[in-house]
Amino acid sequence: MMKRIDGYEIVYVEWLDACASAGWHSSRDIREGGLAKMKSIGFLVHRDSETVIISSSKGVEDRFGDAMTIPRSAVTKIKIL
Repeated sequence: MMKRIDGYEIVYVEWLDACASAGWHSSRDIREGGLAKMKSIGFLVHRDSETVIISSSKGVEDRFGDAMTIPRSAVTKIKIL
């Protein structure tokens, strides 16, 4: 049975994010820079074919803080904790 807190699953999400840098760089350095590999944990607020929405904090009366919407195409792994 999945563990829930106040009716919401707690999830671990791995996802890819854009990466930027300031200053002057060679084209090789830019090509090899790649995407940032991110790891996040939170309440699973919503998930559909386009997005995964998680929040690091949950208050009373279904209120959330620090919510983040991640494009589903950027998600490489979701694990229910």
